[in-house]
Amino acid sequence: MYFDGFLKNINQRLYAYKIKGFDENWRYTTDNFIRIYTLPYGNYELIVKGQVDGTTWSNQVLSLRISVLKPFYLQWWFIGLALALVAASVFLFFKNRTQNLLEEQARLEKMVESRTAKIELDKKVIEQQAKALQELDKAKSKFFSNITHEFRTPLTLILGPVKQLHEVENEPEKQKN
Repeated sequence: MYFDGFLKNINQRLYAYKIKGFDENWRYTTDNFIRIYTLPYGNYELIVKGQVDGTTWSNQVLSLRISVLKPFYLQWWFIGLALALVAASVFLFFKNRTQNLLEEQARLEKMVESRTAKIELDKKVIEQQAKALQELDKAKSKFFSNITHEFRTPLTLILGPVKQLHEVENEPEKQKN
């Protein structure tokens, strides 16, 4: 901050300044400017006075109000906006996630229904096949019992006379002994 023309006698100038609200002590300089670094956020008052002849301070005092604003990212409106954006993002994320889960659930339910229908169809086919196999087994059993019956009847008819013949042939040998 420059303050040229504040004092008329340039050769014998001495300035004193203080910043109310930050540093209440007077600081002295011969330069016609002040560099202020790292003032915290807030409102201050810069007061500058000068020496007229090297011994007497001037009656004129320069007073300047200084406001150091917070950067935009520390302002309440920005923090509120950022929080609203975060909340909206979280809300949209969970809404999207819920929608995806519902769609996945519907897809899985359709898949379960489809597979259940296929299992029911396969079950009916297996039951029909089992019934057909049982009928085939009954038919096979009946067929074999018929065949054995057909073989037994002629065999019994043949075995009776064969047995008698065999007995007749063995009788002379018995008599010889």
